[in-house]
Amino acid sequence: WLVRAWPTHPRTNERRMPRRWRLRASRKIRWWKKAEEKGWDPKKEEPIRSKCDRWTWRGEGGAHIVLSYVGMDEKLRGFVLRLRKPDAPRPATKKMQRLGNVEQLLGERYAMKRVQVLLHPQDADALLNRHRKRSASHAKPVSIRSRKNRSKMVVGELMEDLAHPHEVPFLCVEIKPKCGVPLNDPRLPRHMCAFALKNGHKTRYRPADLFSMVEGRMKQAVLALLQSPGNNWRAFVDGQLKESWELPSALRSIVPCERKDATDWLAQIVVDCLKKEHLLLKLLELQQCDGGGVHEVNRICQAARGRWRRVVSRDHKMRVAEYLLARAASDCSLMLSIKPMVYSHPHTHMGCTSCPWTGAMLQYRLKVIDFEVKHWRKVETHLSNHEALVQRHRLAARGN
Repeated sequence: WLVRAWPTHPRTNERRMPRRWRLRASRKIRWWKKAEEKGWDPKKEEPIRSKCDRWTWRGEGGAHIVLSYVGMDEKLRGFVLRLRKPDAPRPATKKMQRLGNVEQLLGERYAMKRVQVLLHPQDADALLNRHRKRSASHAKPVSIRSRKNRSKMVVGELMEDLAHPHEVPFLCVEIKPKCGVPLNDPRLPRHMCAFALKNGHKTRYRPADLFSMVEGRMKQAVLALLQSPGNNWRAFVDGQLKESWELPSALRSIVPCERKDATDWLAQIVVDCLKKEHLLLKLLELQQCDGGGVHEVNRICQAARGRWRRVVSRDHKMRVAEYLLARAASDCSLMLSIKPMVYSHPHTHMGCTSCPWTGAMLQYRLKVIDFEVKHWRKVETHLSNHEALVQRHRLAARGN
């Protein structure tokens, strides 16, 4: 009965599968081939079955929630699970996601290995409803699948937990460096960046100091993050999240120094590790190629009228792609894990530095996380936010 419903060919009078069905089948075949090349076969993959109380909240953004495993399963210990929220913004297209490959842009040394895993929809809903921000605890329970697709499996990502203490003592720092390029807007001061425009009245941290690669300015930026961390700084000591006021006493297990010198020691170690790597310079290079600014890119997107196929010019497509990559480089985070030197377990992606107080050798690893290219339709939102901040800055300057 299905073949009888197919349309007939006008010349041969033979019944053929509709063109949209053939395209859909070819896309599925190409997807399965790519999945097999990456070594991941969803048919052979067994879904993760784990209770909600064996996962703890590690972090949460606008699109994803990150959970850390605290159970006894050896296969999952030392990993974090990354799930996409059901109400998250629309993800970028596949071509844009391929452009944001950290291994090709920044190097394999700084890329986090990801493994796709399957979860039952009920387990994914339970994890999302249990581990949410405190401000959203009163919200209604969410469902990651609609009723039509409730039987389908949910795809998550397993990544290595750099904050997991494989050895003690252990220190891990998460930094969001933000954008170090000043805004090209004649209505603003010459050297003002987007972070200073938005949060200049809350903190003394300036991204340009961290990207300058000058030791004094970098240390000043790290100390400013320690004083007012916000969501741009997090520190884990022996696997436990510590606030800024708890760090001086918690760092005694790592470095034998007085309480007043602990934060200075931490800032110096972070600066030494970042200076030895070229990651900040690579991120700054990506941020500088912004496609001509948000106004120019928004003009290109408005001409497309919601359809990417209408962007015919190759130069326009490159400008949009460069802008989205620059935004991804501005919103990503750096994970820096530090521990004492262990010669029996060498690692190819580890660096070494010395403690400025005791001279002891330390091992560190530096990784990039949350390097996500947004959808090109978000450019209009970026422009509206920028105009609102500029208007607020002008009103504040006029009031002063």
